[in-house]
Amino acid sequence: MDTPLAQADAVRSAVSSVATCSPATTALLKSLLLPKDDSSTVDEPNSRAASRTANTTRTRANTATRAPSRRAKQTPSPTENGLSIREKAALATHVVNATLKALGEAAKPVAVPATPARRPASDEDLVKTATKNAIRRSSSVPMSPLQPRSLNRQATSPVTTKHARSPSKPTNNTNLLSTVECARVALAVLRQLPASGKVSLPELQLESGMSALVGRLISLNLQEQAIKELRILKKKLEGPTETKKTAKPTTAEAKTAAQVFSELLDFGSVKASGSRLLLVVATQIQILRVLAMTKRPSAIEAVISHLRQDQATSPVNLLLTAAKESGADVGKIARQMETLAQCLLSLTPSVASKDDSLGQEARLSISPATAFEFQALAFEARLSWWKLAKHKGDAEKDILVPLSRCLGTYIRRTSESPKSSYAVCANIFSRIQKQLQSQGLQPSKGSKHPHAAICQTLATLARDAQEFPDAVSWATKLCDLVDSKTESIAKTCSLAAQLLSLHLKQPAKYISDDKLLQEVVAGIQGPLRGDTAELDELLTNICAARKATMHFLLAISKGGDNVLQPPPSTKDLLETFVLQCPRFCLRWLGKPPGPKGSTKDYLRYDQRRQLMIQYLQHILDSAFMTIKTSLDQSRLSWDLMDSILSDCTTLLEYTGNLATSEASSSYYVKISHFYYMQYSSLRQQSTDAKDPAPLRALRRSVDCVKHRTGAEKEKAQLTLKLERLADLARTLGRVEEALGALQTIRTSSLEDGVLAAITRKLSSDSPAVIWTRDEKAEGFSRTLLAISKMEQVWLDWTVDLPEEERAAALEHRLRFIVPREGSRETGATLEHPVVDALLRMYIPTRYPVRRLRVLLVLLSSALGNMDSAPELLAVAKDAAQVGEKGDLGEDAGLVGFLPHMKAMYGSLAAAVEAYSDSKALDGSITDWRAIIAKCQDRAALEKAVDDVPGLLDHLQSIADFLRMKGRDTMLATVLELITDISRVAEGPSAEEIVQHNSCLALQYTTLGQSTKAEEAFLKAQGHITDQLRGEALANFHLAFSEHFLALSNFRQAEEHLSQAQLAFNNAPSSSSQKHTRAKRRRLVATACYLYSLIALERGDSHHALVYSRDSVRTLFQDWAKLESRLTAATSKPPFPPTDQSQLSDTTTIDISSIELQTSPQHLTPGPHFWTLFTHLYRNVLRLSTLYSHLGMFQETMYYGEQALKMARTVGSEFYHAECAAWIGAVSWRAANAEKSAEMLGLAKGLLLVLNGGSSYATARLACRVGEMFLERGWGWGWGLLALAEGVVSGLAASMADVEEAEIAVVELKMARLSLAQKPVRGGRRAVVKAPAKRATKATAKTKAVATVVQKVVTEEDAQLAKLRASILVQKAVSMLRQKDWAAAQAALTEATIVSKASGLLPARQVAMASCLLGMSMEQMAQDPVFSVIQDSTISFPALSGADKGSPIRPSPSPKKVRAAPASQREATKDATPRVYVDNLREAHDYLLEAHSVAALSGDASLLHRISGMLQNVGLFLTATSTKVKAPIHSAQTSYSVELARNLTWRRERKALLQEKNATKPDGMQWPSGLHSASTRRSSLGFTLDLHKVQRDYIDIVPQSWNVISISLSEGNHDLCITKLQAHQDPFVIRLPLERASSRDADSDVFDFQQGRTELLDIIRAINKTCHDSRDMTVKGAKSAWWAEREALDQRLSDLLTNIEQIWLGGFRGIFSQHVRRPELLARFQGDFLSILDKHLPSRRQVRGKKTKAAAQAPRASLDLNVLELFIGLGDTTMSNCDFDEELTDLLYFVVDILQFHGERNAYDEIDFDSMAVQTMDALHAYHSAATHEPTLPSNIHTILLLDKALHVFPWESLPCMSTLAVSRVPPSPASAASSSTATNLLTTAHPATMPPHNRHLHPQPSADLSSTQSTFLPALLPPPKLHTHQTEFSTALTTSQILLYFGHSGAQYIRGRTIRHLDRCRATVLLMGCSSAALSENGEFEPAGPVWNYMMAGVLLWSGRCGM
Repeated sequence: MDTPLAQADAVRSAVSSVATCSPATTALLKSLLLPKDDSSTVDEPNSRAASRTANTTRTRANTATRAPSRRAKQTPSPTENGLSIREKAALATHVVNATLKALGEAAKPVAVPATPARRPASDEDLVKTATKNAIRRSSSVPMSPLQPRSLNRQATSPVTTKHARSPSKPTNNTNLLSTVECARVALAVLRQLPASGKVSLPELQLESGMSALVGRLISLNLQEQAIKELRILKKKLEGPTETKKTAKPTTAEAKTAAQVFSELLDFGSVKASGSRLLLVVATQIQILRVLAMTKRPSAIEAVISHLRQDQATSPVNLLLTAAKESGADVGKIARQMETLAQCLLSLTPSVASKDDSLGQEARLSISPATAFEFQALAFEARLSWWKLAKHKGDAEKDILVPLSRCLGTYIRRTSESPKSSYAVCANIFSRIQKQLQSQGLQPSKGSKHPHAAICQTLATLARDAQEFPDAVSWATKLCDLVDSKTESIAKTCSLAAQLLSLHLKQPAKYISDDKLLQEVVAGIQGPLRGDTAELDELLTNICAARKATMHFLLAISKGGDNVLQPPPSTKDLLETFVLQCPRFCLRWLGKPPGPKGSTKDYLRYDQRRQLMIQYLQHILDSAFMTIKTSLDQSRLSWDLMDSILSDCTTLLEYTGNLATSEASSSYYVKISHFYYMQYSSLRQQSTDAKDPAPLRALRRSVDCVKHRTGAEKEKAQLTLKLERLADLARTLGRVEEALGALQTIRTSSLEDGVLAAITRKLSSDSPAVIWTRDEKAEGFSRTLLAISKMEQVWLDWTVDLPEEERAAALEHRLRFIVPREGSRETGATLEHPVVDALLRMYIPTRYPVRRLRVLLVLLSSALGNMDSAPELLAVAKDAAQVGEKGDLGEDAGLVGFLPHMKAMYGSLAAAVEAYSDSKALDGSITDWRAIIAKCQDRAALEKAVDDVPGLLDHLQSIADFLRMKGRDTMLATVLELITDISRVAEGPSAEEIVQHNSCLALQYTTLGQSTKAEEAFLKAQGHITDQLRGEALANFHLAFSEHFLALSNFRQAEEHLSQAQLAFNNAPSSSSQKHTRAKRRRLVATACYLYSLIALERGDSHHALVYSRDSVRTLFQDWAKLESRLTAATSKPPFPPTDQSQLSDTTTIDISSIELQTSPQHLTPGPHFWTLFTHLYRNVLRLSTLYSHLGMFQETMYYGEQALKMARTVGSEFYHAECAAWIGAVSWRAANAEKSAEMLGLAKGLLLVLNGGSSYATARLACRVGEMFLERGWGWGWGLLALAEGVVSGLAASMADVEEAEIAVVELKMARLSLAQKPVRGGRRAVVKAPAKRATKATAKTKAVATVVQKVVTEEDAQLAKLRASILVQKAVSMLRQKDWAAAQAALTEATIVSKASGLLPARQVAMASCLLGMSMEQMAQDPVFSVIQDSTISFPALSGADKGSPIRPSPSPKKVRAAPASQREATKDATPRVYVDNLREAHDYLLEAHSVAALSGDASLLHRISGMLQNVGLFLTATSTKVKAPIHSAQTSYSVELARNLTWRRERKALLQEKNATKPDGMQWPSGLHSASTRRSSLGFTLDLHKVQRDYIDIVPQSWNVISISLSEGNHDLCITKLQAHQDPFVIRLPLERASSRDADSDVFDFQQGRTELLDIIRAINKTCHDSRDMTVKGAKSAWWAEREALDQRLSDLLTNIEQIWLGGFRGIFSQHVRRPELLARFQGDFLSILDKHLPSRRQVRGKKTKAAAQAPRASLDLNVLELFIGLGDTTMSNCDFDEELTDLLYFVVDILQFHGERNAYDEIDFDSMAVQTMDALHAYHSAATHEPTLPSNIHTILLLDKALHVFPWESLPCMSTLAVSRVPPSPASAASSSTATNLLTTAHPATMPPHNRHLHPQPSADLSSTQSTFLPALLPPPKLHTHQTEFSTALTTSQILLYFGHSGAQYIRGRTIRHLDRCRATVLLMGCSSAALSENGEFEPAGPVWNYMMAGVLLWSGRCGM
């Protein structure tokens, strides 16, 4: 046995290595160091808790340890004299050191092979894997940071490298445990030895050793041994007394692991400092390391309370306390603090998201809150040692990054409430942030940095916790941390969206401006750049902002006191944000990967799609709600909405269909409805029918659902939308698209069995009823009609149908499609595919009725195209033979239709013959009447008539045909039948019955039966209700208005026109069908026609012309289209293409394009032609009459001839006769007797052969033609008037018979006779003078509302009475030509009693005035004084003071007491009453009344005639007046003619201006109102205009100018010359042209007709020589030509001499331009009076005293104008002046003046020769004195205003005017005023001095006037601009100040129409060319020519002639 020392040495040797230390060593060591009875003190009792903490490895180790113990008992025990205390102490010390060293070596890691062979994991491997990153050092090892747990989703700890080290694996765990046991035994001995007092150990040496052992145990994962040692060490550190105590096994066993570790960490009773304090901290750290190894969640959670910084003994606090001690090793303390931080982190579970399930398992992991607190304590510890050691650590990397991960892990794993979680996180971050700030550590900015992530997390937590202020604060901080310049766009927008969503939680607090909102909206619309995480975050935040926005918008919409109402801009931005979300989501999601996409692309797209689906429903609902709100408020544009809904549709496609329970909730249906709503809105807003925007919306609406399920299609009303789509696409010209939509509907209807149901019903009912009875059938029919309109070629889609169904479809096509207007298959024949197929199926034996029905439809459609009529009639005749009782096969159910079909066949057969046989038509009408009589209602009627609307259309076509032919009587019969049918067939609307009754009533009016017409209107009114609107009501009021116009009741007519306009404007929008648009245009044209009639009655002829032109333009387009279809393809087009542009001109209507084709072989007019003809014809003829009213001959003839062509085209005898009569009348007035005779003869011939010539219209026409015949003196006129009178009498008799049979009606008429006005002369004056009381009474008896009809009843029908009165007036006029004054006066008086119609007033009053004037002339012829007045010159004024009469009414009749007669014979005759004066006055009154009407509504010729008669009567009245004071005002005598001229000019000027400014109507809108600016009373118009002539036209002429007006009397016997000067009264002279021959029987007669004939003959000869094609190269040719020209010049000179000497005579002085010299004139007046006193018997003195007769005679003082006639003869001082004849003429004139005013002188007693000599001497004295007066002014000018017939004479070339400055203007005072302006311009700015750009020159464009060019062009330097084309010419007129033309004619290079329509003419035009000022003479019409055109355009004009 070895000695104890040897044993001790053996132990020393064995413990030096783990490999050599065995259990025997342990046993030996125990035997050496411990007494036998104390061996148990080494091992402490194993508690239950301690045993539970041991793992599998420990269990095995214990088993291995116990085995050697048993073997150790066999070893020899030490000797009794064992080792001494010191030796034991030395041995124990050595063992401790050696084992620590050996254990340290065992704990060191060893190299691991790079690629170790895989083997199954063992338990030991698990241990190593779990502890490979554990702390493997003791307090003596240099401290290095522990490896923290990975906080990323992927492991980032650099511990698993290729050359990683792992602890060495001892070959035998038993040796390891033996080594540990040896160390523990040695330490136990060392703890006991100091108690003996023999051994003392250094302070804390033992505790340090124990701590080192614990460190080795921890490194070797020996938890149980470590816990045992730690418990012993804790007791040792607590104090000496504590070390002696032993734990009670029972207590230990009762403790849990949580209690054990809690007790181990509780150092509350330790009072330590210095090294002991550090050892305590090291022990705490070791406890935490062991705790981490045990992984006991409950134990870990139990120790948290001991680690918080509020615990004084917490490791952090203890370390901080140690650091505060003097001499403390701060570096060591800092390392310990870092180790503590690592230990704390090791106590928490992994922060990887893959371990979230483990971290949330309470049995396996501590709670997330506890884990987060451990992590926070660790970061606080780390920051503490940084501060302690003044270490500048990376706060972002070491603190914020792990904190951010821990924070995210806590949020993911915690189950606490958001509020609690936010409180925890905010508290922890606040603690850490404070430490960072205290150390001056500023975290980096940027979204990638942890600080931003933490703020983001806290913002989210605060939001979830409803802590919105905190959330806004964190989000704001986050935004501040992000730099928009460096961050991605996605991140920036995401943060802004997050902040916006938080702001919207409390909008009242945060929504102050739109900056943030604008940023978000801009962000989602901008590019989306960012990584995956940022994009995901962006989507989340955008959706959150959208949700908050919608809550806010809903709150705004609901309103409330607490709801913030943001500005409109903010609200718009919020809505924009919501609406942009779908597009953002679509861009965020991206397009699906293509076929070549990788798997990764598909996976990533699917991830995005799944994420998007979570938000998609809410995004779409929000967008839809916003769209709905915006649409309701009309705030959403189409482009925006289309973009949004398109994005929504694409989103649904990309994400897959969102499942919905019902079709109504389908998002596709909603999108479709939204598109349809937008379509409806766009249609309402659009003003352009071609706007494609509604089509796009409707197409989108269809596309959304066309591929969806059936339920969704039905819910979306796809069929309706397809119909609308087709209709709209067709409107826009997109035929293919429309056709596709309709074909889709057709296929669907066939599949639903619609056609099969129709086929079954056709066996007993008619197709017209079946196809319109059922809603589905009607829709199917509508679809087929629409398809047919768009198919270019019909494809028979019925070929695969059953035979009966195919027949039904084909018959539908034949009935409803083929004959439609505009159909490509119009005019179907037997060879037509549809007809052929039907006739093959409808064989006579099986379907006889249907076969006849098909043939009748074919015949009806062929009306107007009768080329195939014989064949059709033959086949139809055979089919019509079927009997009602025969075998009808399968048509037995249709037998009731046979009577109607046969009647229809008879009517159609008669139509082929143009209804020449009236009996055939009467038979059919009788049959139809019988059928109608049997039917009580519409149902019965539909069983007897297979097509009621078709029958009405057929009868209406007959009516149109008869109306076109002028067969009024038969037309009334047809209209009565139509009215009866419409009454029986009245349906839900009374529209048709009102329309037909209106047509019938208007026809009665046309027949002259106004009473029956009013009864028919009453019937129509009975069916008018509030529901009746639109065109039917408008047509009723138009018809009634036309009726009242026929009765001259214009007030009622205007009221009905107003009602018609209201009804028209309230009508729904017109259909797109052509016939509906054509009907609407005809209605508008009728309104224009009526407006034209009323406007003319008001005196607004220019407005009447505009209305008439609009009516023609409206209808002409339809006429041209119809005619083009009826014209053969080889014929020329209806109008030249060049005129199309003119027709489209808004300012003109070029009706010249109406070039109707009159070749009957190419024309077969049909029903549409018949309908249009009457409307267009009467409007064209009306236009001609209006131009005639204005005096415009060319236009009158043109439109009259167009109307004649129309009548010839349709073969209407009546209208042909009417046009011929009109053209004949116009030609007669235009002095074209030859054409007039031709046309009137044609009219007479047609009248005599007219069919139905006993109509009212025929009588009117016969009256007009008879008038023209009588005017020409033809005997046929009386016969035609007799014809007309007979018709009127017959009509009146027939109406009287009816009235006698209707007593009640007669009584009603008698009761209302009091309303008739009392017969008065002059309709207008009667209206003005009617008492107001009476008018009020009459008004009270009638209701002035449009819906009430006022019956106007007289003793005789008003129209017949008017026509009878017209006949009487024409008879009276004819009697006037025969000078049968009494009979004429009686006839006129009777006409006044018969009718008071205003239209007859002017003609009747003029005829009466003519009668009275003729009577007065005959009476004056018997007067001894006034018998010569007709051959005497009359002037006004003649005597001084003779122009003071009243301008309004004539002076009272002078007393019939005359001055003393010159002889007894005169005294005897003078005693008789002067009746002729009263007749003249009465005639004057009649003319004034006629003028008041004619000035408003009379035509130009009538107005001129009345004005001339007024002037003539006025002169006679002044001449026959016995007083010096005139009986009438001078203005009535002087200005009446000028007024008529000016009024004519003004009318034409107004018409031209109105035409320029007129807009081209489309024919679909009601004519615009045109109102006259004049509001004066018509009864005062004449007087007011008289004053305006002087004021507005004469007074503005320069003072030195003379305006000479020359007019010709009605019989061409007298010239009336008026001299007008500014601010002077006019002077009028009436010159009888044959006065010289009346005084001298030897004088040759030279009247007006002779002078005119001679002049025209000279002009013709001159023109012949100018255009003579003789060969001038022949010898003597030029001489002969010049001789001929000289002879013509001499003839013209002789003619002008005769005009001056014979016509003017001594009165040529009126043209003189001398200036009045008052003093000289007074001297001449005295001399002349002396001459009169000397030579006149009435004034002669005998022996210085006057005779008795001279003393009694009144002294008359001649007017100064009369004296100036003598002065104007010329300068008598000039040699060779001979004025004898002129002076004699004037002297006779003076004597006549004195004679007519009471100075009776016998002509044979007067020595005129002596008077002439003495007068010549007086004139010589005057002119001699005048030569010494100042020089005359140089600007004296004379303006000639010539009558129409006088323009042909060259007045300027008369000898008396050849040297004067004379200008000729068109006959209007306004023209004279314009000429004065032109002269002023020319005198102030000479053309040569004007700038070149202001003067333009047209020099001899024909290049044959070289002399002219060489003369004028050099004088205009620099040369002006040269123009030769019309465009350049018109430009010069509008831009330059003056235009000079040198060439042939003034209208050769520019059209007169172009000149008249110039918008603005600035130029003064000088026309230097032949005939530049020539005016064509048109008889009574106004002249025409370039001058007139220029004046109408406002051009200042000067004209010259060649050689000027």
